[in-house]
Amino acid sequence: MLKEKIHLGVTVSKVHKRRDGRFEVRDDMGNSRGVFDDVILATHADTSAELLAHMPINPVLRWLLRQIEYTSVGAYLHSDSSFLPSEERWRAMYNLKYTSPPPGEASQMEMTGRMQHIFGYGNAKPELLLTVGNLSAIAGPVYKKFWWSHMTFDLWHMILITAVLPHLNGRSHLHFAGAWTLAVGHNDGVISGVRAACAVGLPAVANKTFANAAEQSAYETLIKRPKVQNVCGNLQ
Repeated sequence: MLKEKIHLGVTVSKVHKRRDGRFEVRDDMGNSRGVFDDVILATHADTSAELLAHMPINPVLRWLLRQIEYTSVGAYLHSDSSFLPSEERWRAMYNLKYTSPPPGEASQMEMTGRMQHIFGYGNAKPELLLTVGNLSAIAGPVYKKFWWSHMTFDLWHMILITAVLPHLNGRSHLHFAGAWTLAVGHNDGVISGVRAACAVGLPAVANKTFANAAEQSAYETLIKRPKVQNVCGNLQ
């Protein structure tokens, strides 16, 4: 019987391939955190490369993981409404602003998300905003600042994930998930995770035990999505 476990607050620093072909996951102290038949790395490509640094893998795969580039940008939580369009009708969940760079330089982007609307918390004032790639001065207090590392989504990235990665992902029971494996954005991140779960044996509804009706409903909704059906087939 499969016993599902979630380990919170556990640092993983290395994935080791044992002589019997199974994977041993180790923490930053070198202690074993379990032995598994399959491993899914739902991490950035460069982080996956670090986790696999001491394990023999396909050299093309190792090279590919190092080809995906990332940029660190600041993310600011604030309430400065000047980061939104002046008229409410033009305000979206995510609002983009681009610079007009000097000749020969690339344009930069600033994105501001309306957090209360995104998470369904209503219209309380002042509105809570999250701005990534800050190019303008923020008037008023900044509640919190994060550092966010995001992949550089370009033509080279698309070539790698469409022409090379599909021939390597899932080989030898080693699976990669995350938006970078499909394209970019939350939806691709979710679908990539479901795809990896299907590859290692995502259970059908009839074979899964649910804690309550709400959990079963959420699971059924997920596996009925067309993209999931295309990857996993019928899991009813």
